[in-house]
Amino acid sequence: YRLRKPAGENWDSTGKTIAWDMKYAEAYTVYISVNTPKGHRYITYQSNVKTPHISGDYAYAVLPSSVTNGQWHTVIRDLEADLKAVEPDNSVLNVNALLIRGSGKIGKVVVSNTTQAELAEQGIPVGAYLHKDPKLSASFATQRDNALVRKVSTLSGANLNSPVAQASWDVYDSTPAGAVMQAEYDEDYGSEVMTLTGNAFHNGYRLRKPGGENWDSAGKTITWDMKYAEAYTVYISVNTPKGHRYITYHPGVKDPYISGDYAYAVLPSSVTNGQWHTVIRDVEADLKAVEPDNSVLNVNALLIRGSGKIGKVAVIDTTKAELAEQGIPVGAYLHNVDKLSAAFALQGDRANYDVLNVLIF
Repeated sequence: YRLRKPAGENWDSTGKTIAWDMKYAEAYTVYISVNTPKGHRYITYQSNVKTPHISGDYAYAVLPSSVTNGQWHTVIRDLEADLKAVEPDNSVLNVNALLIRGSGKIGKVVVSNTTQAELAEQGIPVGAYLHKDPKLSASFATQRDNALVRKVSTLSGANLNSPVAQASWDVYDSTPAGAVMQAEYDEDYGSEVMTLTGNAFHNGYRLRKPGGENWDSAGKTITWDMKYAEAYTVYISVNTPKGHRYITYHPGVKDPYISGDYAYAVLPSSVTNGQWHTVIRDVEADLKAVEPDNSVLNVNALLIRGSGKIGKVAVIDTTKAELAEQGIPVGAYLHNVDKLSAAFALQGDRANYDVLNVLIF
C-alpha cells in the first residue's frame, strides 16, 4: 500500500523527519521513498531488522519488535539520520511517499523540517512509542502550545493588561466584601499579572480602559492569559445590532447556547488545572454559533468571576478564518510549557503532529 498526494503525485517534501501512527499485530515493512544525490532510496523499517544496513537502494533501520503487539504506536524517524547511519556520504533531498506491506491500520502521517537534534532538544527522541505514552503526548502538546503562544504574541493588537494598570480594573460585584485586585510579578509567567482574590463566583472583576471607559474596539478576536485552579466565568461585553451581549466562557458549558443576553461558548475543563493558559476566541464566531443572524459591532470589556490570575489581554482584528490560515486555531493552550502536565496532554491530544509543521496527509 502506498500513501502519496491525491492522483498519485509524490509529496516532494523537503522535510527530513517523518512521524506516523500504526496499529499492527503482524510483521510489516514500511518504506519511505526519498530522493538523494546518489539516486532513489527506500528508508526501510521492518519488524525483524536487528542492525542498520544497506542493500542496493534499501537503507534498513531498526524499530522495536513491540510495534507488532496490536496496540497503536507513534513512530518518529529522522530519515536523513537513518540514511547516513548506513550511507554516511549521502543525504535526503526530498521525501516522496510512504509505502507499507502487511495488514494493519495507519493513522496520522506527517513530514517535518525538524531534525533529530532539534527533536532531542525538545525532549522527543526518535523511536517508537505507545500512542498514548505520556512523555510523547506531553512533548507534542508542549511544542504545539509553545508554538501557538509564540504565534499569538506576534498578532497585532493593543495589549490591554501589560503592564498591569490598576486603574483599568474594578470590582463590579463587591458582595460579599473582601474582593482584592493586586498587580504582582508571577515567576511562572515571567511578568506582572493581575491577581484576583475574592469569594469564588460571588465576586466579579472587570477590565476596561483607565477611568472606567469601554474599549470600544472594532476587533472581533480576543486573547487572554489566565491561571485558574477553580471555576470561573469570563464575559466579553460586546455591542451588536440586536443590543448588548455577553460572550460567556464557563468551564461547565458542554454545548454552545444563548440565554437572554448571554451567548455561551465552550472552553476545555483543563483551563482550571492551575497552570497558565492562553485563550483565543473569535467573539463574532462564538456569537453566530448561537445567534446566526447577529454580529459584533465592538468589544467593550472583559469581566470575570472567580479567583485567579490574568496576564496579557488583547483585542485584535484578525478573524477565526485568518487565524486558521496562520496556524492558530481558536481554543485554550498551555502558556507555561515547562509546567506541562501529562494528564492535560492526554485529554483529547492524540499526538498532535501538526506542531511539527509542514504537511499533514
